[in-house]
Amino acid sequence: MSRVELLSPKVDFVFKRIFGTEENKDVLAHFLNSVFEDSGEPLIADVEILNPFLEKEALSDKLAVLDVKARTESGTLINVEVQLWNHQDMENRTLYYWAKLFQSQLKEGDSYYALQKAVTINVVDFRYLETEVRNSFFSFNNYPK
Repeated sequence: MSRVELLSPKVDFVFKRIFGTEENKDVLAHFLNSVFEDSGEPLIADVEILNPFLEKEALSDKLAVLDVKARTESGTLINVEVQLWNHQDMENRTLYYWAKLFQSQLKEGDSYYALQKAVTINVVDFRYLETEVRNSFFSFNNYPK
């Protein structure tokens, strides 16, 4: 009998195939609901997989490519990132990706009221926070519209 080796879901390519493809969007929805349930966010019924590139506005801009980019049926934009090593830049990288995702919603002349919530979920394979809690949630609180 031959032995089949499975690829780790922590490998970028495998992670993206599991969570970032149209044929597996139900897997992404279940994952998001497990995270949202733990954080008190409303659950979702459907998710749309989006192009993971956050387009540059100028030639000199830094190109951002998300691991998984999606939108829920309510319009919430989602970024899911997997990170295996601590490169000492998690806060800046997370905030940069989130800010690009959030700002990408508006075009010239659009109202700020058109902005939808943007969520970043980091799946890390190292101790990042000095806590025994396995899941941590941080948020910018929006004022009601």
